[in-house]
Amino acid sequence: MPYCFTVTYTVAEESREAVADALRAITTPSRAEPGVMDYRAHVSPEDPCTFMVYEVYDEEASFAKHRESEHFAKHFHGVVAPAALTRTFVAFSALEPD
Repeated sequence: MPYCFTVTYTVAEESREAVADALRAITTPSRAEPGVMDYRAHVSPEDPCTFMVYEVYDEEASFAKHRESEHFAKHFHGVVAPAALTRTFVAFSALEPD
């Protein structure tokens, strides 16, 4: 069963460009990881200080491995997490057709 979730962050105006750059930088290596089915970062068109990341892994263990990656440490722990004023994590389960 795929492991899917969104994470939404709000950041201060002065952190906006650094966070956008970090999310762009983490996307390509994340997509190349084994077990990553989709990884997409987004910015709100109404509020450029609000970002959402959509992630789908083949299983929860693949997400755990992603969190151990060098690019996750550099871009998430180094830039996004310190800049986040709020963080909302929402997990989803797939609805399969009958």
